[in-house]
Amino acid sequence: MQGKILIVDAISTNRIVLKVKLASAFYEVLQASTADEACVAALRHAPDLIISAMALPDGDAADLCGRLNRNPQTRSIPMMVVACRPDTQSRLAALEAGVQDVMVKPIDDTLLLARVRSLIRAHNTAAEWQMRDDTSRALGFAEDSTDFGPAGRTVMVCSGLKTAQSWNSCARI
Repeated sequence: MQGKILIVDAISTNRIVLKVKLASAFYEVLQASTADEACVAALRHAPDLIISAMALPDGDAADLCGRLNRNPQTRSIPMMVVACRPDTQSRLAALEAGVQDVMVKPIDDTLLLARVRSLIRAHNTAAEWQMRDDTSRALGFAEDSTDFGPAGRTVMVCSGLKTAQSWNSCARI
């Protein structure tokens, strides 16, 4: 499997169409019809991506994204929204809530699969960097941050004035 995707849409036909497209590209597909079901499924199955309809029976995509962002276990899951004809306000609200992309129907299959692959790849890369950072901390390789103090002072001692001036000009570079 290339990744696990949660599709959230109240209309079962929309979920089935997306599932067929994604399953043919070897993605594991989960489904939910409401934002509540999506939150439960996201906690239970930890998908690599959530694709949601703009409007849901118990809110909209921005509400769902906000709910997911409030939970530390689901905060990092990327989310894409699919809409028929989104108005500018709902599109901006979704993007401000943390949605990575808003796609308008009808969606070109190639574009959909490319965007899905890109979002999952970015999610997996971020997760890998976090795992490396956590491992470094657990092994004691992480260093505490240091504050920058005042500039240090140096004293140069030499035999002649010309040498001291030469060293001084080199030190300013």
